[in-house]
Amino acid sequence: MTDGTEDRIKRMMRLIRVGTSAFMLLPLLGWAQLAHPWVAAAAAAAAIGEALWFDRRAAAAPGPLDRRTVLVDAAFCVLLMYAGSRAAAPELRNVVMTELVPFSLGAAAVIGISRVGRPLGLAAVAALMASWTLAVLPDARLKLASDLLGFALWYAVGRRIAATWRHLADATTEAQEEAEKRRRDSADQQQRDRDARHRDQLHSAIHDIMLPVVNHMASGREVGEAEVRWARWTVARARRWLEDPRSGETHGLEAALRGVVEQFTLRGMIVVETVIVVDEPPPDIVNALEGAVVEALNNAVAHAGRDGQAVVLFAESGPDGLVVSVQDRGRGFDPAAVRAGGGLGRSLRTIEHHGGRVTLDSRTGRGTKILWEWDRPAGGETEERAC
Repeated sequence: MTDGTEDRIKRMMRLIRVGTSAFMLLPLLGWAQLAHPWVAAAAAAAAIGEALWFDRRAAAAPGPLDRRTVLVDAAFCVLLMYAGSRAAAPELRNVVMTELVPFSLGAAAVIGISRVGRPLGLAAVAALMASWTLAVLPDARLKLASDLLGFALWYAVGRRIAATWRHLADATTEAQEEAEKRRRDSADQQQRDRDARHRDQLHSAIHDIMLPVVNHMASGREVGEAEVRWARWTVARARRWLEDPRSGETHGLEAALRGVVEQFTLRGMIVVETVIVVDEPPPDIVNALEGAVVEALNNAVAHAGRDGQAVVLFAESGPDGLVVSVQDRGRGFDPAAVRAGGGLGRSLRTIEHHGGRVTLDSRTGRGTKILWEWDRPAGGETEERAC
């Protein structure tokens, strides 16, 4: 439970104690009718002084009000009721005490509101009720039963109010802690998702971009200006995957795909491209598709044969999402016979981590077509994932 709840409860107790002390002045209005008016004046002064003492104690105490202060207040009221009633003649004590009763009833309410345990609290309220009965004797009218019921009621109401406040405070604290736990769990899950995407990007950087260059160099084939430009592009692209600040900002979809086409054109591939961008997709989608297209073209270079060196690339991005396809007329293959993993298992399917879909259509002797689809979330807003 928060300390703020206990502070509000203490403010309520202070208000009850200080506010009801004003009733102690009422008997002084009938000064001439009192048998011992100076007793009434002394009782009023004592009650006001005790109320101020209680107020300072409650204001200064950290956390819940201590049990000692509450019991001292109750004991003071026990003595006050008996001593204050002596100000009036026996036949008028009930009248005078009616004007004093709010102050003592306040003690019952304070006991109920405080953290004094039930057995001790009931004993203190019983002492107040007994003192009240002795104070008004011998004038024990039917009104006495009503007054005694008031002590019990004020105690019960105070206890219920405080219990409700504390329960609500505990429930609020538990809800806040649960919300904070869920927020941390969500943040941890988001971090795990980012780590998974980052691993996929690193895999793409190595498998899709760097390995083809290394393989080309390792094959001993001649390295010309085209190969040098290809290697430079590969270095810049790999740095961007690794979040190197020197790599510059992420390209848009059109620039990214045309950069890919340019590099494969240098390698002798014929790429017929159509790129339509009405609404730019978010950078993480562009990164995922760029790596996937690179892998698809690498596969065409490595496996499609001579006919596979002519490829059709189509991309369209609009307000509802985007569609990208790569199609060759090469040898094709049976997807069911290909071992999971490598490009087909990771690079080509990177977009699935972002809610996209991948469709691969290939038959032996009929070429290969790979289709990527991504639907823009409702409202046109997409969470930017830092990978």
